[in-house]
Amino acid sequence: AHTSAHTSSHTYHVELDTRPRMMIVDGCSGSSYMLALGQKLLKAHGVQVYSVGEGGSHKADLLRKVAAFVPDYNLAKLDSLDLADSLRISAHLIASKGQAMYFKTNSKVRNWLPSFDAMQHFFNRSHVQRFFAARRNVLDWNVCRVRDCFDGGHRGIPVDTNGIKDESCLERRKDKDRVTLAKMDPHALVVKMKKDIIRRDQTIEFLQKEHLIKDVIWTEDLLSFEFASGNLKVSIEAWKNALTAWGVKPNTKIIKKVLVHEVGAGMRASPSHSRVIYNIKEVTDALRDSGLKEYLRA
Repeated sequence: AHTSAHTSSHTYHVELDTRPRMMIVDGCSGSSYMLALGQKLLKAHGVQVYSVGEGGSHKADLLRKVAAFVPDYNLAKLDSLDLADSLRISAHLIASKGQAMYFKTNSKVRNWLPSFDAMQHFFNRSHVQRFFAARRNVLDWNVCRVRDCFDGGHRGIPVDTNGIKDESCLERRKDKDRVTLAKMDPHALVVKMKKDIIRRDQTIEFLQKEHLIKDVIWTEDLLSFEFASGNLKVSIEAWKNALTAWGVKPNTKIIKKVLVHEVGAGMRASPSHSRVIYNIKEVTDALRDSGLKEYLRA
């Protein structure tokens, strides 16, 4: 896409990069924050994007966001289409307004079925720039799912400091004074962690084999700059890789400027798991006995 600009002597064209940008990332991986931060970094590099949030997984979310951006389009035309075609048309509508569609989806490829081939076609035809942000520490992922009530009780339950069930779920994030812990089922946790590691690695292998992604970037690296014990340089390199995967030439100085100006950058504590797991001794023993203690932060 391009737009025209005028001076007193001539007209010139400015090329706009309206290729869709996608982040494949699972919930409880800092995905909402990373999506917002990625949008800031793209804008700082001259790429204007319009976020449709989780539109890559949820058609209703996609249509709601597109309706707000392109109110004159009859979205009823998309009702009978599958997710892939809805994404393709939405990307075109957003591009017609001079911006790139920006969205996330999770790594559960089955969510793209039965239109898996159509999704691949959308990626290729619309030149979707994408990467997979995977979580390295599967213990953190499991604890988050329990505290946010995504688990359904399979790994454990959320509790308060007295061990009483806490049903605040996602609302807990809005209350800085609330302390919600994960009371884990040690045996179930070990089983789940081992399965999660296998599933994550198989997903990476599959996505790369099917040419759906080239790059895998660890979420811990993208967010390392937030923590007092973290590493700004690690995050800069990770976001350089992310921007490259999004088809943008990364600028180290720009990335650094954006990251260091984030609220609380370099100040966040990386909590010991003893501060988020209610029955930490049982969990520690189970992880040690199962060869998974490397995921535990003292």
